[in-house]
Amino acid sequence: MAVGRYLTVSYPFHVKPLIDLRCTRSTIVAIFVVSFLLNVPRFFENAVQSIPCPQTSQTILIQSPGPLQTFDRRLMRAYVWLYCVLGIFVPLALLAVGNCGLVRALRRSTRVRRQFHVRHSHIDANERVTTILATLVRQSP
Repeated sequence: MAVGRYLTVSYPFHVKPLIDLRCTRSTIVAIFVVSFLLNVPRFFENAVQSIPCPQTSQTILIQSPGPLQTFDRRLMRAYVWLYCVLGIFVPLALLAVGNCGLVRALRRSTRVRRQFHVRHSHIDANERVTTILATLVRQSP
């Protein structure tokens, strides 16, 4: 979403084919599939072991290492690294790049208006940025 906002502010006339309902739906599906696939191994990380208690005739459930932990430590380490990179660092980097680009585009817009002596309205800069962001959120599918 942050990258879409950056593209909308930076290239308002060229971004329409990239940011449409079909693209938004496919992005949501791709994020769901990747998130699901990244979290499937977590179901095999731990196992539940039941132990009967002879004094009370109840069953005690304890957590024990699952197949992913007992199979191969290198496999678990590779999964943790893959999860960190694809599940945390890549989305964080996209969010940071998109938001930094958005801030740069808004600052560049302010500089260009000052350069060409565009008259300021009675709205201060914070309200302008808020209005721009609210409009972008409202227009995004």
